[in-house]
Amino acid sequence: MAQPIPVTSWADFAATSFAGGTGTNTDPYIIETPAQIAFMAQRVNNDATARTAYFQITQDIDMAGHNWSMMSTGTGNVFHGSLVAVNNATINNLVFESAGVSAGFFGHIGEGARIEGLTFNNALVSSVHYGMGTPNVGLLAGRVDGEGIVIRDITVDADSAITRSMPTTSISTIGGLVGTVGADTDLLLEDIQMHGDVAMTIVSNGGNGTGGIIGAVSGLGARAVLNNVVNTGDVTTDSGHAGGLVGRMMTDGGENEYSVV
Repeated sequence: MAQPIPVTSWADFAATSFAGGTGTNTDPYIIETPAQIAFMAQRVNNDATARTAYFQITQDIDMAGHNWSMMSTGTGNVFHGSLVAVNNATINNLVFESAGVSAGFFGHIGEGARIEGLTFNNALVSSVHYGMGTPNVGLLAGRVDGEGIVIRDITVDADSAITRSMPTTSISTIGGLVGTVGADTDLLLEDIQMHGDVAMTIVSNGGNGTGGIIGAVSGLGARAVLNNVVNTGDVTTDSGHAGGLVGRMMTDGGENEYSVV
């Protein structure tokens, strides 16, 4: 079962270096400890060159003890790089409680990003939003925008949960992996096993999207391809649209699509 929310943040316990590598395609930064994942977040949030770098997780990681400090938080700070877990390295006990607009392991990933090989066990992403705007929540990413984004070979176990509570009437999207797929985005989700639960609690608002994999495919030209994607977790909401794979298609009068292969 998902653990209680820690009061301390991984931002205060980051390492000062990686285990190796220079961040290139042939020599990625090597991550072996939770403190080094926190250092990745610190680098991505503060160094533009890190947002296009290559990272590799080579060991199982236990994130218990501190609240996750989200990387790639949004406008001006979007991850376009590569994060690959070798031999399906597992991230255990990730906990992230947020009151911001986007919430997830990544807040926002963009054009050309590649996330591959991760397994999440006993993860909890819990978001409470009181303000205006459109909150986006997903275990892996709150929002994705841009061409050529690949998310492949991701597993989330049955002890994981993604929740959103909205005491206001703002529109919100929440997905097991991705909150929102934005306009003019081309996303491939491939070889995904989602077994955790997704739940939204909100003041009545028909514009919400709650999905087992994606909360909403939103805006003109948004496209998501789901290839060999399985969701066995519960999807619940007390308002708006819900689906086992995708919660809502938001076309804004134009065209967007998702396909299941």
